[in-house]
Amino acid sequence: MKKFAVLLLAALTLTWFAGCGQEQADRPLEEVRAEAQKLDAAQLEKAIATCKKELAALEPKIEDLKKQIEGLKLTELASEKSKELVSNLEQLRGKIDNLGEQIEIYTEAAKAKAEAK
Repeated sequence: MKKFAVLLLAALTLTWFAGCGQEQADRPLEEVRAEAQKLDAAQLEKAIATCKKELAALEPKIEDLKKQIEGLKLTELASEKSKELVSNLEQLRGKIDNLGEQIEIYTEAAKAKAEAK
């Protein structure tokens, strides 16, 4: 029965990681800290890779927004379009900051687990 419970938990965890996609950037850091304490080294590495992959996917979006903002005419700088672009850029930067924090949390947890061995 214990083996079944462990396998079920592992399967659910892997399913969650595989399907987290863009939602990873929106996860509260306290939730990430709690989760990091429960993961083993391989799961922590997978979580770090997931965050890095999501970071890489956000970079082109930020560059696109920057180009759109830079391409605005002087008369458009105070427009709703300009405000929306800046707001979108700030949201993406927040996601990048959150992912960076998550990587740090997972990395620290991995170091702590390695030192405990």
